[in-house]
Amino acid sequence: MYPKVYLKKKDFILRKHPWIFSGALKKTDEKLNNQLVYVCSDDEKILATGYYQNGSIAVKILDFSEQIIDQNYWNEKINKAFLYRKNLNIF
Repeated sequence: MYPKVYLKKKDFILRKHPWIFSGALKKTDEKLNNQLVYVCSDDEKILATGYYQNGSIAVKILDFSEQIIDQNYWNEKINKAFLYRKNLNIF
C-alpha cells in the first residue's frame, strides 16, 4: 500500500491526463518525497497510481487504477508494448 494524495477535483484525471500539477492537490497522507502514491478523490476512492515528486508536476501517472508497481508490472507493460508493435508489423 502506498501513501495517498487527494485531488481538489477529479475531472481531469477521469479524462486520463498523465500529470497532476501541485495546485490540483488538496492534501497528502504524509510528507512525501520521490515515491509511489495512490491518487484519490475526496471520498478516498483510488483513481490512479503514480510517482510523486516535489515540483510543479507533482504526480506522473503510471496507471489509471490501483496497482502495485513492481518488476512484474514493468515486465507486463513492456510485453504488451512489444506485442502491440509486433501486430503493427514494425519489427
